[in-house]
Amino acid sequence: MGTRVSALVNNTRPIPNYFGIQVEVAGKAPAFYVPDLGVWYYEQKPGGGKASGGFVKAHTGEQAPGSGHAAKLESGAELVKATVYLTSRRRCSGASGSGHFGSVR
Repeated sequence: MGTRVSALVNNTRPIPNYFGIQVEVAGKAPAFYVPDLGVWYYEQKPGGGKASGGFVKAHTGEQAPGSGHAAKLESGAELVKATVYLTSRRRCSGASGSGHFGSVR
């Protein structure tokens, strides 16, 4: 079940990397589907001169806030629930035009 959920989330539509998606089936998270729901930002790697070292994902250790959810109910029970988390909030100043998001501190 976890691999099916993972394939569905990753292949249905392009989801921006600053969103985390958590899926529950009958109130439980499927095995083998462990989304990254922590708050993160892009941090510039050290590098000299014009050719900088690029950017790496750095985690703050905080849980991202849930931004919204949708559920399929049957007889009052949640069969499937999807929650969207905003895992990164700010654009990286050194990554202009690249769609990278930067520090949330």
